[in-house]
Amino acid sequence: MLAGGKKENFNATKQEKKAAQTRRSLLNSAFALFAERGYERVTVEDITKHAGVSKGTFYFHFSAKEAVLTEYFLQIDDLYAESYSRMSKNQTTEKKLLRMVDIMCAFCADQCGVEFLRVIYAHQLLHLQPDVSILNRPERKIIPILCEIAEDGKARGEVPKETDNEIFAKEIMHLAHGIVYDWCAENGSFDLKKEGRRVFEQTLRMAFAYNKNNHSKKSGVEK
Repeated sequence: MLAGGKKENFNATKQEKKAAQTRRSLLNSAFALFAERGYERVTVEDITKHAGVSKGTFYFHFSAKEAVLTEYFLQIDDLYAESYSRMSKNQTTEKKLLRMVDIMCAFCADQCGVEFLRVIYAHQLLHLQPDVSILNRPERKIIPILCEIAEDGKARGEVPKETDNEIFAKEIMHLAHGIVYDWCAENGSFDLKKEGRRVFEQTLRMAFAYNKNNHSKKSGVEK
């Protein structure tokens, strides 16, 4: 029984590894075809032929073609969550936000690349329905992380207490999306990691300097 049990566990592990390999093969095939032909011109059948599997296998792993895009891109949210969990709570709001920006730019530049991100942005521009949104999905992990950073910033006196945390998070994401969009539009002609940090550093320093100055003026009036 013991030997049999061990064998069964080993087989289950082999099956899990094979399933993971198949899923990765489908993802790689899909992105290769999206980059070559454009997202709209690729069918599920094209993906399965390229990967050498059946349509049934595809739908075992993914609910639809759009789910392939979501699956890959939203890996970035796991990176955000992992980094934030290890981040010191004593760091300033600016440093916390810059760390999130560094993760985004590194992921987009090193793991996604211009061609893949063009597919993402083109898909979002052609499909404006909320249920197929990828970049602005309400369940994204980055949103509550940014809201928590804003709340911590209020406690530190770095973010105005009247700030709406969700609006704060959306504004950060708007700026981030804009930088990545420009990088794609300019065919990756600039260093996304350096430019992303530079733009955010400058923007955040201006915002925090304004907040500090405004807070000092209010304190003077109250006195």
